[in-house]
Amino acid sequence: MNLVQVELKHAKYAFYDLNLDSRTVTDGIHKELKPLFATNILVAAHVAVARELSKRGYNVTLLATTDDMQDYMKKNATELTTLYSDIRNINFDRRFDAIVCLGDTFSHMTENKDVYFALQGFHKILKYGGMILLENLAASKLIDDNGGNTITKVENGNVKIKRTSSLTPVSKFPAISVWKASYEIIQNGKRSIYEEYAKIRGYEEKEWEKIVNDAQFSIIKMLG
Repeated sequence: MNLVQVELKHAKYAFYDLNLDSRTVTDGIHKELKPLFATNILVAAHVAVARELSKRGYNVTLLATTDDMQDYMKKNATELTTLYSDIRNINFDRRFDAIVCLGDTFSHMTENKDVYFALQGFHKILKYGGMILLENLAASKLIDDNGGNTITKVENGNVKIKRTSSLTPVSKFPAISVWKASYEIIQNGKRSIYEEYAKIRGYEEKEWEKIVNDAQFSIIKMLG
């Protein structure tokens, strides 16, 4: 994935797009979508995955859930249609065969009411028989974390990004931790750092099944 000049506020989005093995992930997504004969796909947040799906013939629309994310997409995915909405208040006229929602999009919603609002929005914009491929954190990932730092590096041409991250558990049920991440970006010989702090949530399998069923969806299967 070739990036234009990365603004500091976009460091985390660029990091996720570069760190994710988008081709392998897209292989898995295509395998799940193929039996549906899906053509129109909504992809939340991930430019790299959206671009890979587009290359495979899908009609892809990107969903930006924040102003910064929308700005990043406009600069790095000019060939794709982009829609903007708070994920808790989705109400588009368009309908999609499938929704692909990866990364921490859902993890940042720690209260049940916000999760239900988001799922209800997805329900409105899915065609009958449509599918959501949605990624969440396992509760054990948040609660059993040892609190140490994890360092991950990515590189793309003249852009280098190093993320140093840690989790600090604050609640077992629901499973909530404080996520701290520092993105050190080096480009054109200049070094800058972007930091973020946020509460994120994970789920026990039975807990997530109840939420999904209450939102009028059925779980087809759990993927690793």
